[in-house]
Amino acid sequence: MEKILSGIIENQRISNAYLFCGGNHSQKVEAAVNFASKLNCKGNPSPCHECLHCEKIKKGKHPDVIFIQKENSSIKINQIRFLKEITKYGPSEGAWQVVIIDEADTITNEAANSFLKILEEPSCNVVFILISEREGSLPKTILSRCQKFIFEELPPLPPSEMACKIHKKIEEKPFNYIDISQMLSDKKTAKEILQEIYNIFAIAKNAQKAKVVLETLKGIEKNANHKLVIDFLCFNLWNKN
Repeated sequence: MEKILSGIIENQRISNAYLFCGGNHSQKVEAAVNFASKLNCKGNPSPCHECLHCEKIKKGKHPDVIFIQKENSSIKINQIRFLKEITKYGPSEGAWQVVIIDEADTITNEAANSFLKILEEPSCNVVFILISEREGSLPKTILSRCQKFIFEELPPLPPSEMACKIHKKIEEKPFNYIDISQMLSDKKTAKEILQEIYNIFAIAKNAQKAKVVLETLKGIEKNANHKLVIDFLCFNLWNKN
């Protein structure tokens, strides 16, 4: 996929809208960010990961790379109105303005109609990247204006030793609340470990425990109090044992 996206830039056949669907979510987000870097990088080879544009994009601080994510359960009309204003004049610092719309399939009908008008009258040097699980979830009018890329599903990596240890502790009886809480006390590593544990439960089709871990991950993403989030996890897992 990286070679294809690089070829688009090298051949200067850049469309104003792309759809990244299928595959793993993180894989598509990474590809979108990498494409934004390639479009704006001043180094060689591109992206160089060292120039000012690459550094800003990596840190999420580039003014011309805009992320749109759903508010609560959907992408709303006010977010598209914001996009219309911010993309009106094109890039301010780099060569290209790149708008990455995550979970684009959650867009409301009202927002989709407004977004369609933006696609029908694109500004110069503005690229939209729509990320979706399934292409069929988006309106056909929007799909027809996107160049589509289907990502292959990547096999999940084997869980880390720490994730396996915590998973074993969770399944043990009696439930050791203190041990599990201590093993997840580091906020920096807890999210990654919990994602692995979620995958273990999902593969084992243990929907109840997978749901508890997923709710905990959402709490971490919202920057909730870490200790309270982990306490919530332990209490609810104890109830499921």
